[in-house]
Amino acid sequence: VAAPSLDGTGRRQCVLLGTMSEGDAATAISKVAKGRKARQISNGKQQFMAWSRMDALVENRAVVSLNRFKSLFGGDKIKSAPVYDTKSLVVESEYAGAHLTWPLTAGGVVDLLESFKDGHLLHPKYVLELCENANEIFDAEETVRDIPLAETDTITIVGDLHGQLSDLLSIFKLNAIPGPGNFYLFNGDFVDRGPDSVGVLCSLLALKCYLPDCVFLNRGNHESSKQNKVFGFEEEVLSKYRGTMGRSILKQMHLVFNVLPLCSVIQSKVLVIHGGLADGSPATLDQYRGIDRRREPPVHEKDVEARLMECALWSDPTNRNDCAASQRGAGVEFGKDCTHAFLRKNHLALIIRSHEVRAIPHLARLRLSYVPRPDFSPTVARKVCSGGLRGNPRRARDYPILGVAVLRKVHK
Repeated sequence: VAAPSLDGTGRRQCVLLGTMSEGDAATAISKVAKGRKARQISNGKQQFMAWSRMDALVENRAVVSLNRFKSLFGGDKIKSAPVYDTKSLVVESEYAGAHLTWPLTAGGVVDLLESFKDGHLLHPKYVLELCENANEIFDAEETVRDIPLAETDTITIVGDLHGQLSDLLSIFKLNAIPGPGNFYLFNGDFVDRGPDSVGVLCSLLALKCYLPDCVFLNRGNHESSKQNKVFGFEEEVLSKYRGTMGRSILKQMHLVFNVLPLCSVIQSKVLVIHGGLADGSPATLDQYRGIDRRREPPVHEKDVEARLMECALWSDPTNRNDCAASQRGAGVEFGKDCTHAFLRKNHLALIIRSHEVRAIPHLARLRLSYVPRPDFSPTVARKVCSGGLRGNPRRARDYPILGVAVLRKVHK
């Protein structure tokens, strides 16, 4: 006798044919449904693991080759690019993109987002002005930024955007643009890989300049000139802005990367960091605060400060105990015992991170974000945002699959 189908017709047929009782038919259907769900979960985990291994392999090759790799235009040409006086730059009459005036206004920021949505390129004058103003704001912030929240405040934490402007605009459509009481924290890797890293970065810088106390940016491992040579951001900038102007813009963007904070602490209880923890004894937040972050991210340097910075941008968690060498070729894979020891030492309740596709978190103490999919759609995003992190972080739900989390009423 053929197995009953999952629809009501199959169930009725089983009963009418007398092959089994109604209760047995319901049990059989339930077993089939549970089996399908289990296979879907298993397949999903295997896909996550495969993506993680491929991503680690690509970045490992990049790290190994970075010391030998040379930009098509030459690294020295980028570093020696001229610095333009933005006041002397003229916006041509035929320019069709957004116009920025300082100080920025809400209307100006919205016009900028709409312009990028319509495929317009921002004028070099405005790009350089954004970089200059954002550089001053970030340079004044601490390496570890403290973010207090009132009980009615909401903070949306966004994982790796990687040049996906459509993802950013979808998130704003669902959670509203930043504003008082509606904070945003972007947890690194804004650029590389995606088709519009320039649009994503300029949008975030404009929001930061307009609302410096409502928008926060952490540095990721791709906010690095060396990574940008390999993964596409340098090529994108120099193809959109030609000649010495393109090299000057790229240089100014790299200067902004070098002053980005490394991590944030929300309500003194939740650490948000792009990569993860370092090997050795658990570091204190004061050690992170003492890092001289205004530099190109170090890799394979020996001193403790450089190691902490490298691991903050590169490390990944593992379900094993202790720490091991990372498959990426930088940072480490830190175990759940390292997570718990770090949280105890610093009186924290939770770590939120980005940087990778990951299926299984460290129990209830470590939440993992995932790389946004290229097919990010409002329908999918709505499910993600409605199931984000809410309430007391000690009872936070699993970090959602598209790298967007929402924290509400976070208490000490």
